Amino acid sequence: MNELLDLTVLRSLGAVTFALSLFGCAAEAPLAATEQPLVFDNGNACGTKCRGACGSECPGTCIALPPKTLCVGKGKSVSCTGKSCPTAQGCQEHDACYDQCAAAFGCDVLDANVFACQRSCDQACVSKYGLAQCNAWRMGNGDEMMDFWDCAAPAADPSCGDKADLVCKGSYECPPGSSCRDCDGDGVKHCLAGSVCPTVKPTPVAAVTATAL
Repeated sequence: MNELLDLTVLRSLGAVTFALSLFGCAAEAPLAATEQPLVFDNGNACGTKCRGACGSECPGTCIALPPKTLCVGKGKSVSCTGKSCPTAQGCQEHDACYDQCAAAFGCDVLDANVFACQRSCDQACVSKYGLAQCNAWRMGNGDEMMDFWDCAAPAADPSCGDKADLVCKGSYECPPGSSCRDCDGDGVKHCLAGSVCPTVKPTPVAAVTATAL
């Protein structure tokens, strides 16, 4: 959750109230932390990471997780390091809004469009949750924990066979070089190396979720 303007600055905007929809910043509410699949920390359009965590990028309140190796199908695996960070619904909404600002207008915070769009995100948080709560989130405090993972490029690993350890909902949740595919038409998607389904059916596994406090 990026920096919020303090209340005096927000008030100084006066009648210049920027509606989220005007700047393309409106976003559906994201999944609750306990429903999140394994999230790979690819960052937003400007390279800002830990999207959905409370605080600026990956705040100091994040906790390192033990490294893990995950199969991504077709005899390949990825080595991953992770961190668990405080999150809250408001932090996820705020970061989603900032991410849409970055996608629409770029990364220059001095640009008028970027400034206006981000301020609309700040105002939305304050209007919905109150200044005190938004500032608490800005300091890296959250109601739950959300795990973020950084993974190396897939490497050959015969022990993985054709299985995939990851059940996914979209390609964002898969490591670089893999894709989210439903290979057998049962509606369950797995992270698979490359974009071609294996000839052997992937081993079904439970979705990996973030840990809630």
